[in-house]
Amino acid sequence: MRTFGKGGIFFCALALFIALLLVLLAVFSCHAQAVAVISYGKEYYFLARRCARETSAAVAGDSYLAGGAGYLYEEGGESYAVLAGYYSASDAEFVGSLLKGRGVDVTILTLSCKEFELSLGHGMGKNHVVSNLSTAESCARMCFDAANGLEQNSLTQEEARAATNGIAASLSGLAEGNAAEGFGLWNVLLRRTARRARELATGILFAKDLRYLQVTLLMAIVSAHKYFA
Repeated sequence: MRTFGKGGIFFCALALFIALLLVLLAVFSCHAQAVAVISYGKEYYFLARRCARETSAAVAGDSYLAGGAGYLYEEGGESYAVLAGYYSASDAEFVGSLLKGRGVDVTILTLSCKEFELSLGHGMGKNHVVSNLSTAESCARMCFDAANGLEQNSLTQEEARAATNGIAASLSGLAEGNAAEGFGLWNVLLRRTARRARELATGILFAKDLRYLQVTLLMAIVSAHKYFA
């Protein structure tokens, strides 16, 4: 029987170590290729009324009747009725001060899209996901501008309907282009929001309706880690 000397044992141990190292490197390389980090560094500011969970639906309804979006949002055990969304802290603070002057107790929620890992495969791609978030934000801005136009009487009902139908078409088209398996939950959100936009466009449009659509889309963006991760 052949035996190994100290030198043979050393070289066997070295070969085993190198083989193990190569396996670990291969696993790490595959993981790096299969996972992408999504960082959509946008921050939004929401005017909201804090409320108890038991009365949140009623508060949201009152907020909507008063001209706000009336979007329900929960975070950390707290419930809020969101009135509107803004793209700068100064705008949110200015409108918030006006509402407080009228006796409306509002708070500013600062929310941003969390960085998250995206498992690639099944047609998923980092650029595709970021493009979806960007398009959703563009549609939200169109809602914001149309809502302001209605409030300031610089936009007619016909123009507002055209804008709303255009938003619906963009969201539906976006969902149609998302054939990958990983877009399932996101596509449900897009189609539901598009359907709501088309429904609103069949009647008289109010700024609060467009603000609801805007807040819905912005909230979807800041919650992207729940849709894709």
